[in-house]
Amino acid sequence: MGVPVILALTKNDKLRIIHGDKENEQRARLTRKVRQQLGFDGVHVHYSCDSTLPASRRGRRQMLRYFESFVEAESRDEVASQLQAQAEKMQGGGGDGAKAR
Repeated sequence: MGVPVILALTKNDKLRIIHGDKENEQRARLTRKVRQQLGFDGVHVHYSCDSTLPASRRGRRQMLRYFESFVEAESRDEVASQLQAQAEKMQGGGGDGAKAR
């Protein structure tokens, strides 16, 4: 439909260490798996409603910044361009994209 999309990966606070994985490694592995299964190469955000965790607060701030920039955009094409640029930045930075904020 041509609508710009952000993949919100929720329940970020529910990650637990499994089979010796560090939490970040587990998050990156699961993120790659979801993105691959969806065939999604756009922007994703790890999100949680648990405000006691710093990562949760970062994810909410990140989503808010995206939404604010979308409201300020003049067109859907401008939003799509913003998301494309951010997705390229995330992919170029390696990791699971969490560093691109």
